[in-house]
Amino acid sequence: MHTAEIACHGHDVPVVPAPDLAEIALGAWEGQLVGEVQGLHPEAYRAYRTDPAGYRSPVGGETVEEVRARVLAFVRALVGKPPGEHVLLVSHTVPIKLLLGELDGRPLATLWDPPRVEPGSLVHVLADSAGMRWDAREPRR
Repeated sequence: MHTAEIACHGHDVPVVPAPDLAEIALGAWEGQLVGEVQGLHPEAYRAYRTDPAGYRSPVGGETVEEVRARVLAFVRALVGKPPGEHVLLVSHTVPIKLLLGELDGRPLATLWDPPRVEPGSLVHVLADSAGMRWDAREPRR
């Protein structure tokens, strides 16, 4: 929300929370360092990084497929509503990468493949009667 408020500052546009664009919920891993998670759950962490489609958290949270479903449902509901207007979506790495993967027709197994989505990067997605597509240049910072 803070990032969206900064981006919209000085413009007469509402900032509306969108829980469906939240980062993947990682259960008890939330707030832990990667090294801690790797030490406590090495196989699950390896699956998260190497087999996102098959990843199942041992400590609560969401699957990658659950995140994908909520993000795509949210974005598809926006397409064409209202026609001709721009919408700024502010989200996180996993939801953005899942949307880009869907637009490129890539399987979930490629989630961590390029393009890399850095904090504060910008991805331009176009949606019209021809469908959705994105500017395939590397996300810009």
